[in-house]
Amino acid sequence: MNIDDLLGLNLSREWMSTHDSYEIVAKVSGEKVIYDSYDDQSDEDKVLNYLTKAYWTAFGEPSENILLIKNHIQIPPMDILEIKPMEHWKGC
Repeated sequence: MNIDDLLGLNLSREWMSTHDSYEIVAKVSGEKVIYDSYDDQSDEDKVLNYLTKAYWTAFGEPSENILLIKNHIQIPPMDILEIKPMEHWKGC
């Protein structure tokens, strides 16, 4: 959208009006995930970071954490746990 605004285009709005967004919940091993924090952290600290986020999500305020999967990783259908439309993004 920022590039659209900069160039005076409407491509992102056209795309949003013709495509639906989905939330996909899947099981993925840690080595397939792009770690989004300091690269110099030890593996133990990275695991502790994710466990802390899981704890706060389970017992605290609900939050959204988006994980990026490394390029060229395919998730087998049996590891996809849930797919649901993201209703609140429609018409944005």
